[in-house]
Amino acid sequence: MLTQTGGAIKQEHKCPIGAEHDRFLEEKSLQIQTEKEDRTWESCCFRTDKRACQFVVQSTIAFAVLAFSAVQLVRYQDCESIQPYLSMITFVLGSFCRDVAANNKTQ
Repeated sequence: MLTQTGGAIKQEHKCPIGAEHDRFLEEKSLQIQTEKEDRTWESCCFRTDKRACQFVVQSTIAFAVLAFSAVQLVRYQDCESIQPYLSMITFVLGSFCRDVAANNKTQ
């Protein structure tokens, strides 16, 4: 739009930065909302954090495997029959150590 003030003609610009900024804010809020939805599990009865649920299930299974292997180590005295149980204990403990090391690197 052209306007004349005095002897000079000025061209008025509508600042596109405001519109771009509004669009950026809308996209960012949509991204944050999507991330929040990805971190939660919902059903008809409850809503829970996905990461917490996975941690509890993984810890329970790992503890069950460790307990089973420990009982079998005590029960069997033969070296050949305890090898699979030692391998399971080593695998579970190695998995936990690897996960802890990976989490420390990302923080």
